[in-house]
Amino acid sequence: MAKAGIWTSSALMVIGVIVLIVAITWLVRTCNDLGPGTHIVNGFTVTCSFG
Repeated sequence: MAKAGIWTSSALMVIGVIVLIVAITWLVRTCNDLGPGTHIVNGFTVTCSFG
């Protein structure tokens, strides 16, 4: 029973890391496309600043 809990929390942590990497990649690509400033993309406010 305890091993199932450890496996579940490990799987959730891996999924969380993957989601975080995807979100950061999307943000970096979006900011590269749009440039610095505040933009609204698909209903989300994205603030990009470089430097």
